[in-house]
Amino acid sequence: MNKVMLDYFEQTLLFLLAFVAVYFVYLAIRDYRTSLNIRRLSGKVRELITGQYSEDIVIKKDRDLAELAAQLNDLSTVFRLAQENLAQEKNRLASILSYMTDGVLATDRAGNITMINQTAQQQLNLERVEALKLNIIDIKHLSLADIELISSFNIPLPWQGILNSFSFIING
Repeated sequence: MNKVMLDYFEQTLLFLLAFVAVYFVYLAIRDYRTSLNIRRLSGKVRELITGQYSEDIVIKKDRDLAELAAQLNDLSTVFRLAQENLAQEKNRLASILSYMTDGVLATDRAGNITMINQTAQQQLNLERVEALKLNIIDIKHLSLADIELISSFNIPLPWQGILNSFSFIING
């Protein structure tokens, strides 16, 4: 009887060890799958940072990671649409400014020239590539006396304004 109990105990212990071993294998496979999904999500974030909005990620079985993947996919769609809208607006603005009879310079908040139309290039005797390297105050033949402040802008920069036939657009 004692030997039967010992055999039963050994079989139970052996079964328990086998169950624990199978469970550890299951956990290892699950963790490996989770780490692959996390790497895929990290790759998607890197793609978003670099402006690639193409591929949607589909994750199954892990509800939290699937929800995160769905949100990243939605964010990717929003970024792509915003980028497309921005490109359309930029093209529309460039088209409008190129046909204006006034010379137009666009600057950022620091006064760096970000856009110049053909009329402004001719009136300032500047090439586009050269002008885009300049700050508005680097244009030597513009005097501050020629510049009127535009009251509709709330950015206190000395180079805001209109000079003769030039309109300065301050991006805000």
